[in-house]
Amino acid sequence: MRPTPHFTAEYAWFFELQLTDKVKNQIATNSHFTKLPAFSAQDLRSRTYTDRPKWFVPEPLSAYDAYEAKGERNFLILIEKNGGRSFWTRYQF
Repeated sequence: MRPTPHFTAEYAWFFELQLTDKVKNQIATNSHFTKLPAFSAQDLRSRTYTDRPKWFVPEPLSAYDAYEAKGERNFLILIEKNGGRSFWTRYQF
């Protein structure tokens, strides 16, 4: 059997976005996202493809609400509980 050429798409992205209260509420009430009840540093490491950049989620994880896209364990949004910053990450491999 002869090998055939193939292609893969591997990527990881990290974003920081400033959100209004309206957008924070839209994410919190969106049926496509599930709020994670407890979220640890180990959880974050297991859901990112690579080590996160130093600027990504700089405060203790208890300062954020974490949301996971339903059916997409590798797509996370962390939103400051007392502020407007949010941190988004996703990967595919």
